[in-house]
Amino acid sequence: MKLAWSACLCAAACIGAADARAQDTQCVEQNAKPPDGAGIRITTDCAREEGTFRGGRLWGRGKITARDGTVYEGDFIDGRLWGYGKVARAAPDVRWHEGLYYNGIATGVGRRRDENGAIYNGFFYNGAPYGAGVLTFPHGGKLIGEFRPGLGGVGEFVATFPDGTRQTGEYRPMLGQLVMYRPPEGPEAQTSTPAAKAPEPAKPVDPATKAKADVEKAVDVLRGLLKR
Repeated sequence: MKLAWSACLCAAACIGAADARAQDTQCVEQNAKPPDGAGIRITTDCAREEGTFRGGRLWGRGKITARDGTVYEGDFIDGRLWGYGKVARAAPDVRWHEGLYYNGIATGVGRRRDENGAIYNGFFYNGAPYGAGVLTFPHGGKLIGEFRPGLGGVGEFVATFPDGTRQTGEYRPMLGQLVMYRPPEGPEAQTSTPAAKAPEPAKPVDPATKAKADVEKAVDVLRGLLKR
């Protein structure tokens, strides 16, 4: 699940060809003087930086669009995400992370989508899930527990399957069952779904009982008005 992305791309990818004129065409603004204040800067890696600059680096709200389409947006200090931010990678490998950043690294509460469509919502430390969190799969199943980098998780996890059933166990077995979950098909699927109950016939209401209930309701409303 860890997103090891970087805003610094290989200069060769930016140039695309060894021709200097091609470089000038692709990064026409990269030789401009770094702005001081609101502005736009194109780096030597063809990353487009937009926002407020101080000493040639983003400070405050800003946005960086890398050449591969990855977007870094949020609060910056000295050119790094610091505070709330979002990093989103473009198609076809759609991934994103939004939440708190510290010195450019996801730390604190946040949400992250991996390339398979699973979304983790919880705490992060040093760029990895660390602490209480919920992992939701595209089919609707969920895994809740204490996540840890490397180990995956510690203690008991609660797995909720798309059919509503729940199981409790260690991280890896519960994760495996959710990943491999397949909805039942054929006759088994029909028998596993409980039949809908027929609506019960309406019971006759005693007029005296109904009148008493109406009076009590009116008294409650009156009491509420008197308290205002």
